Amino acid sequence: MYQGSSSKRSGIPILFPFANPLKDDIFLASGHKLSQHGFARNSVFKINQISDSSLGLILNYSYISAEMQLIYPFKFELKIILDLSQENTLIYKMIVTNLDKQNLPIAQGIHPYFFIKQLDKKALKISNLDLQNIDWGQPNNGYFYDFSGEVTVNLDLNKTVIIKETGYNTDFQNLVIWSQIPEGNLDYDFVCIEPFTRKTNAINDNPIIVRPGEMWVVQ
Repeated sequence: MYQGSSSKRSGIPILFPFANPLKDDIFLASGHKLSQHGFARNSVFKINQISDSSLGLILNYSYISAEMQLIYPFKFELKIILDLSQENTLIYKMIVTNLDKQNLPIAQGIHPYFFIKQLDKKALKISNLDLQNIDWGQPNNGYFYDFSGEVTVNLDLNKTVIIKETGYNTDFQNLVIWSQIPEGNLDYDFVCIEPFTRKTNAINDNPIIVRPGEMWVVQ
């Protein structure tokens, strides 16, 4: 994984309650502005469980600011379970529980940063995706591809990563490829290969709905 100049440019930020920007940055359910990728990646989670090979983290609606509770006016609990018990495997499980009496809209994603030198990006291969339209020397807002649940990523001859959705819901429909250029940026020796549940602005016009008292689970 790539470790950059900030938590925003490192590891695997969680994009909750949605990924990518909203149209005019407005969350229609409240009428307030909510910036790109939501608020979870900038929030403080509490440790729920810990062992030699796993870690459980929780973000409850009560942990976020009163202002953010007005912007996203829903009672929720987001739980992340990270498990390294299997060799060479990171199991990343997300559970969203609706603690409210109204439907909970989400359209989230995850944002893995993988280390790769800028000059090596042109040799990147991802399963059978056609990456020819990506110009690694130009700024971009991400390239969207259909995601069928599994891709193999060849970062170079010695580094292969498989991103796979297993069991539970199969709501990750898109794979977004994104990086930055050296000019004007501290971080650029990375590529983000991001499973998204929905496209841009989906929490406004095509959200996943978690009903009161129910859970949404992916792994």
